[in-house]
Amino acid sequence: MNTISTVTPTMHTPARSLDEKLSWTASAAARKPLQFGLSDAELAQYQEQGYLVKKGLLADLAGSLQAQADDLLAMEELQGAHNLRLERTGENQVIWKIDPFTDLHPFWSRLTRDRRICDVLATIYEGREPRLMKDKLIYKPPHTHGNKLHQDYTWWQGLPTSAISVCIAVDYTTIENGATTLYPGLHKNGLINEPGELTFLDPKVVDGVEPDVVCAEPGDVIFFGCFTPHEAGPNNTNGFRRQIFLSYNDSADGEWRAAHYDHFFSYRLRGASEEDRQAAYYL
Repeated sequence: MNTISTVTPTMHTPARSLDEKLSWTASAAARKPLQFGLSDAELAQYQEQGYLVKKGLLADLAGSLQAQADDLLAMEELQGAHNLRLERTGENQVIWKIDPFTDLHPFWSRLTRDRRICDVLATIYEGREPRLMKDKLIYKPPHTHGNKLHQDYTWWQGLPTSAISVCIAVDYTTIENGATTLYPGLHKNGLINEPGELTFLDPKVVDGVEPDVVCAEPGDVIFFGCFTPHEAGPNNTNGFRRQIFLSYNDSADGEWRAAHYDHFFSYRLRGASEEDRQAAYYL
């Protein structure tokens, strides 16, 4: 004899809205402990200034940073005049920076995941992990130019405003070789230039603000937000002034590295001749 099974109705919770889903955060029990996280005082200092200097954070890697940077510069396969990774300068067209570079050797890839860096960023991101968005190694050879006053977000418009750059000193940085100079507190103003404007800042915007010239030792690290105005003078010495810049965003904002470099390389080729476009490559 056939029987009809019955299902007892169950209570269903209402579907959550999209906003509720996007605002999900891990419970305290699910968060990874941050061995190298910031203290409350350091976090407050970062939030007030727009940057934080961590002296000696990677001092144990100083020798390896220098040796690996030398090895990169010696890679023959990188030397092509049309390699989009390279920015050259001067009459002799010496390499001024490699951008990006961390995929060229496992040492650099490991550096981007070093917990001493990532735990600081995760503290700022309220426990969430950082995601690498951009990386460059600035060699700044002897008697070459610096960078004028700017905010990184001027060139990152459309990318997450959670972006933070991690500046690692490979060599000793001094006023003479163009140490990084930051202007505290002005990050609170957000984007200073008009939206869509791709120019350096008018020096008048920092009038009355005491600059912080960070004369660093190898392995010192500066963390600064994408709205923090900064600059670096020329290298007026006979030696290199190498610094690494790793830029991350909050993982809550997703993955942006591929999107950034698609835009970056198209920007590099803006105005190039058809011949140069055909010759350009990304090794």
